[in-house]
Amino acid sequence: MIAYDTRLWQVVSLRPEWSGLHVNSLESLLALISVRFGPSLRYIELPIELITHTVLHELASKCPNLTHMLLDFSTAMQLHDFNELQAFPTKLRYLCVCLSEVIFMEGFMRKIYNFINGLEVLHLIGTYEKTAEAEEEEVYEVINIHKLKSAIPNLRIVNLYGITFVDDSHIEAFSSNCIQLECLAANFCAKVTGSSLKLLLSRCRKLRCLLLAQTGLLNECLMQVEWDKAQQLQELDLTG
Repeated sequence: MIAYDTRLWQVVSLRPEWSGLHVNSLESLLALISVRFGPSLRYIELPIELITHTVLHELASKCPNLTHMLLDFSTAMQLHDFNELQAFPTKLRYLCVCLSEVIFMEGFMRKIYNFINGLEVLHLIGTYEKTAEAEEEEVYEVINIHKLKSAIPNLRIVNLYGITFVDDSHIEAFSSNCIQLECLAANFCAKVTGSSLKLLLSRCRKLRCLLLAQTGLLNECLMQVEWDKAQQLQELDLTG
């Protein structure tokens, strides 16, 4: 009877390797969405094997209060077919995407752009830990940040962690379309040199937190920034 308590289904992780629940099949998950999750669900974590158009359709249809979602593609070697994806949760305020090293996300992302314009918090988690051990491997731009930023104009917080392909052009991209930004983090993004910081601070007047630890910051780029005019900044990390 405890399982029927709707309060237990507000926050659900289906990633067993991260202390989440394990479901035996897609059919079991679809039944859970309908019978257990429903309007109670606020936050869900999905591993790659459960990220299908059918599951996403059911979440969009049966879970109207879903506002936080984590999609883990980090172990993916192949994506499901998303050609039939016609619906996606529309009330998301928080989205975390764990990226794969080799799987290009555009086929999936272009299907959800129209549903995520209310997004306020975005985490893109890269593969820094894996690629640090194999620095000679080719780096792929597995998600198109330049297209993504156009779909999320209301973004307040963006965290780009350990993404090997992220550079200053991606920082500039967010600054050009997300003027409501309050926090930008690009920790462990080694290709970020700081050449876009001056533009970022001039465009995003609400930016209070800037975290660029363990990046490739160059002194000459930092010297070009008019730090005295960035008085709104409350937290700054340039740790090398």
